[in-house]
Amino acid sequence: MADWKKSRNYDDWPGCRRCVHLTREGSCIAFPEMIPMPIASGAVDHMVERPGQVGDTLFEAGLNEVTNG
Repeated sequence: MADWKKSRNYDDWPGCRRCVHLTREGSCIAFPEMIPMPIASGAVDHMVERPGQVGDTLFEAGLNEVTNG
């Protein structure tokens, strides 16, 4: 069941800005409207499924349009 607790992999999560799914609009595949504040602020990671996400897409490290400017 999805919740808002830090996952056991929290320390390995570099944040949304390092995810290939992040858009300039502050959304992603899992959260097409807007990434929830607990994730966007870094209070919790997105290494596990979270409440309200669409599908099962999680953080995926890599370059994207945001980090490439």
